[in-house]
Amino acid sequence: MSPMSDVRGPAYKGSLTGGAKSLFRLPPKGPPLPRLVLAEAAIDALSVAAIESLREDTLYAATGGGMGPGTIAALEALLASIAMLPGALFCSAADANGPGDRFADRHRSLADKFRIPFARLRPLIEGRDWNDALSARSEARGAKP
Repeated sequence: MSPMSDVRGPAYKGSLTGGAKSLFRLPPKGPPLPRLVLAEAAIDALSVAAIESLREDTLYAATGGGMGPGTIAALEALLASIAMLPGALFCSAADANGPGDRFADRHRSLADKFRIPFARLRPLIEGRDWNDALSARSEARGAKP
């Protein structure tokens, strides 16, 4: 079976054959950072980064909603690189719903495997994601998201 990459648009959600799914990263390159925040979608990783004012000690990453072999390999390599850093912390920023909780449980298992402390970051709006939380925060401040 060929690797696949997600394609999304206003009227279509599908995959491209021949792509390889991995991790979205912010910052995209640089030395290992001790804190990893892992979201399901890139927009959610960016939203957590905005809410946290882009912490310098943190790599914001996203799996693209799936945990296929390429994504797991990239994530395990990343976790191995931060496991020995002082203050290492793996934060799951999955959605505030049942599937997000199951996703966070998978993240916790990976943290345990690499002996990295784990924290669950959960949007305060039940059933929603981090982009919704950022939008609500912006609206509460009187600004457009």
